[in-house]
This record gives sequence, structure tokens and C-alpha cells, in this order.
Amino acid sequence: MNPGCLRYLAIASAMIWAVVAAAPEPALADVVGTVKRVKYDAYGTPPGGDRERKYPRYDVLQNELLETDSRALMLVVFLDETTLILSEHSALTIDRFVFDPDSKDGESVINMTVGVMRFISGEMNLAGVAIITPSAFIGIRGSDAVIAVSPDGATLVNVFSGQFTVANRDRSESAEVGAAQAVSVSPTGTVGEVGPGAATPGDLGGVGGDSGSEGGKTSLGNFGLGDDHGLGDDHGDDHGGGHGADHGGNGDGGGH
Repeated sequence: MNPGCLRYLAIASAMIWAVVAAAPEPALADVVGTVKRVKYDAYGTPPGGDRERKYPRYDVLQNELLETDSRALMLVVFLDETTLILSEHSALTIDRFVFDPDSKDGESVINMTVGVMRFISGEMNLAGVAIITPSAFIGIRGSDAVIAVSPDGATLVNVFSGQFTVANRDRSESAEVGAAQAVSVSPTGTVGEVGPGAATPGDLGGVGGDSGSEGGKTSLGNFGLGDDHGLGDDHGDDHGGGHGADHGGNGDGGGH
């Protein structure tokens, strides 16, 4: 190889390394959690990216929009072991997630626009954790609750364990909700009275709350958010196993 070509390769190599060194951090830097299980069709839209189907072991990014279709469920575990289980026709955005595993300090803000979600708190100090809906601001003092948001923005919170502070968006009204209690927030921001709620996820079928919207109800119902997460023991949506989707709905792991 003549000296001219060697000089050209050296210059080209230097330019490539300069571009690589100047490139932004990969998406991994924004990873905040992982999809663990999926039933039927669930999706994620990362910031600046395209909407994609979600499968087990897929990453969840900060500012990503998560959505579920009809009959779908999606289980997500965050870096601090916080667990979210989204029921069908749900949509939320991970507005912010920062976590220091040594001190357990951090901040987590979830913006839920519609649907039903079970939230189980993880290792993060809960002072920095909040769930925001069109009508409510929910402060987390631990540790397990279901939040339902109707299309008109009404919000219903049922607590299984721990305590949650449920306020309207301007914080002018609030209520403390403990285990086996529930409270609703109307689309206009009226916080209802705290009343009896489901004591366990299996009791959800009998829980409903007056949404305050012309006699409408925000009902939790039984959305498969029970102790087994409604996803079976071996749900077939395993990305590493050829995307075998279990469309039988019973967790038998049947592929297609």
C-alpha cells in the first residue's frame, strides 16, 4: 500500500474516532425500567421515536409513552423495583425518573391520562414519587394501590396497603387514603369523601366511585390486576423466544 493511501486511512480513522467521541450517549442512559410481561398488544413511544410493540425484556425510557390495547396488560419494573401493571386501554408517560441506588433518593413522576394501573412502590424514598392524572395529584407514602382514570379525567384511587395522599391538581382539596379505602376526584377537581374500598386486588370487582360527572361512575372492576398480575406464570410474549405471543389469554405461553 502506498504512503498516500496510508495517510488517507489514518486521516479517515481519526475523523471516525472524532465523530464517535462526539456522539451523544446511547439510549441506554435513559433506561428507567424493563417490560417483564405482556398480554395481547402493548406499545411504547420513546421521545422522538416511533411507536413500537412492547415485549418482555424491552427497555422503558424516560419520557416514553406506554399504551395498551383492548384486553391487554403490561407489567413494568423500574430500576428501584417499583412495579406498574397497566390494564387495557391505558396510557401514561414516565415524565421523570431519577434514582440513586446507594442513598435510595430520587424522583419519579408518572403522568397517567386514561385507564387503570396498579402501582406497587419500590426502594425509592417516597417523598419524590408522584402520579398525576387530568384531575388529581397523588403523593405516595407507600405502597400498593390501583388508580383508575376515566376518559373524562375523573380519578379513583383504591389503596391496598400503606397510605396515599390524593389531591386535586391545584392542591386546594386533598384526602389521606389508607389500606382498604378508596376516594374519587371529579373531572372538575372535587375530592370526594374517603370510603371503604377493596382490601385485596381480588375484591376489586365490587369497587366503584362517583366520578361527579353527571352521575357517571369511575369503576375499578376486575381488570386482571390481582396478585398474579393477571398475566399467568409463563406468558408467551418472550422477545428472546421468537416473539411467541400468548393470545389465549390464560398464560399458557402459546405462540403464534
